[in-house]
Amino acid sequence: GDEGSFDALAELCGIPAADLADPLELLASGDLVTLGTWRAWPSHPLVSEALLTSMSRTERSSLHRAAAAYLRSLGRPVQVVASHLVHTLPGQDPEMVSLLRSAGEESLVSGVPETAAAQLERALAELPAERSDPHLLALAATAHMRAGEPEPAFELWRHALERFTEPEDRATCLADLGDGQMSVGDRAAAAHAYEQAHRLLVEAGHDSSSPAVRTLLVRMGMVQALFDGAHTAMQSSLEQALSQPPEQDTYPDRQLFALGASALTFASRDADAARRLARRALGDGRLLAEDTCDGKTYYIATGVLTWADAYAEAEEAVDAAIEDSRRRGSALGFATASFCRGWLNLRRGLLHDASIDLDACLQMRSRGWSEYVEVALAGQALTHLGLGRLEDAAALEPQLRAIERPDMPGAVARYAAGVLRALHQDHEQAVADYEAVSNAVGQGLLNAAIVPWRELSVWSLRALGRDQEAAERASEAVHLARQWGAPRTVGWALRAQAHLLEREEAQAQLREAVRLFEECGSIHHLARARMDLGELLLQSDDTREEGVALLRAALAFGREQDIRPIVSRAGHVLVRHGVSVVDPATSPLAPLTPGERRVVQLAATGQTNRRIAEELFVTVKAVEWHLSNAYRKLGVTSRAQLPDVLAGTDPGRSSSEM
Repeated sequence: GDEGSFDALAELCGIPAADLADPLELLASGDLVTLGTWRAWPSHPLVSEALLTSMSRTERSSLHRAAAAYLRSLGRPVQVVASHLVHTLPGQDPEMVSLLRSAGEESLVSGVPETAAAQLERALAELPAERSDPHLLALAATAHMRAGEPEPAFELWRHALERFTEPEDRATCLADLGDGQMSVGDRAAAAHAYEQAHRLLVEAGHDSSSPAVRTLLVRMGMVQALFDGAHTAMQSSLEQALSQPPEQDTYPDRQLFALGASALTFASRDADAARRLARRALGDGRLLAEDTCDGKTYYIATGVLTWADAYAEAEEAVDAAIEDSRRRGSALGFATASFCRGWLNLRRGLLHDASIDLDACLQMRSRGWSEYVEVALAGQALTHLGLGRLEDAAALEPQLRAIERPDMPGAVARYAAGVLRALHQDHEQAVADYEAVSNAVGQGLLNAAIVPWRELSVWSLRALGRDQEAAERASEAVHLARQWGAPRTVGWALRAQAHLLEREEAQAQLREAVRLFEECGSIHHLARARMDLGELLLQSDDTREEGVALLRAALAFGREQDIRPIVSRAGHVLVRHGVSVVDPATSPLAPLTPGERRVVQLAATGQTNRRIAEELFVTVKAVEWHLSNAYRKLGVTSRAQLPDVLAGTDPGRSSSEM
């Protein structure tokens, strides 16, 4: 590779560097080797392959071991050295085990579990099985699990359990095994593993104040595999942790706070309390430093902030995670952070930005990202619908219906599939989908901030003439929304119920919904609530002027954000009531979405796509996508024309013609 310098060749061949000239010249003349400045490399990959296949396994191993030793003597990075060591035969060298283990740990942190698994397996092979370090076995199991290889992971965890002797080590290993079993859907086996781990810790003298117990309880809570004894211990641990000053909070304490905030959210109880717990969990950035961008509890806390409508705080948290992923070089961490920002943008109504973020994380499936794929697909389908991209949304329905999981990701996917059916007037199937989502209530899925299936079912039940059921569902939705208390969720429920009420009561309810959406900054729902209220107000001469103003505000929003369904509905309602709709005189950038506008303004200053991506915390592909759309709308072909556009001059004329 890039390390093939003349000095390296001389060292590995065991000859003076001066004696390399003749053989290298012969090889170059035969087109087998290409010569550069003080280095050489095979002219074609087939040359390398032919050389390697002509050697015995022992010969290849010896050369790789020599190359590793040489590179290590030069102080090359551990990954460069390990790339050779994984191709060597075992030699019972403890130092080699240590180096490969370091490389494997680094690969895990960097989000390349497949590489980590290969490095750690090779480390294990270096020594006889009876001398295997159980901690290394458990680490290799984790790498295989993250790489999507559960069978070798479970086998390695079981071997580690046989070798661990300390209760704390056995409990940690059982907890890891439980996490793995949970990830493949074996809930019963996971609960059993967690219960064994909890019993071991209690028998070893740990109580609810023990960091080890708290860490285990957090993991159990994250996968909702709590049993009676664990519920009691968790509540006790949470109360103890909350009673101490925040500066004394430990990592397990912050994890507990995140889990407590999540429990309140899923039970649809007290958004303010959940928001406070989430803030304490984040600990002014400490949780991100401990959890890293690849962790879970950090995203649980940021998710609660999103569901509780604390959008500015949630945005700050996910942007910090994206920056952390770039600093660490973690592709998987970047995917998860982009997923969280995508759903945040979807909730607050920045649909174009949401689509870009969700597309970015879904592209990472090819890199092994799988943690939240089902929810990302659902979010992308809902985003397409909001933007009026009906064909793109419909194309995702088969994937959503193929997801058969009895948990929250499965529920979110089924909910999105139901919305798609309702859009196509297939309300029978939509109601069946929403009822399937209701089964997830057994998982604690009460909160419409997460999945507003009740609100959507009101519309479909009305369309089917099942008004009594619609009224009952709407009443339940409003009750649970007010119990949670976050403005967007309450506004959603009020807007759904308003369609079942008499005119005066409906007006009052929609006015409250508009106020709540304004309060939390959920701009897409605000526009839709304004359209609902405006259409109602147009029916009376006394309120007609106010109704026109509300619909014009929604229309302006739809144009500014390039949301075609809102533009179409607001325009049609106004025209139907005799109000003219004319495109206003606009600035040169008016056709652009806010995201496109930001990119164009930066590009016009001469910044590169990569620099723009870094400044806006988006991918380079997102910048390219924005520019492509902007060029089409502005009628230009290159960024060199953008300054003229911003100045309001004709981009088709050169400066010499002006």
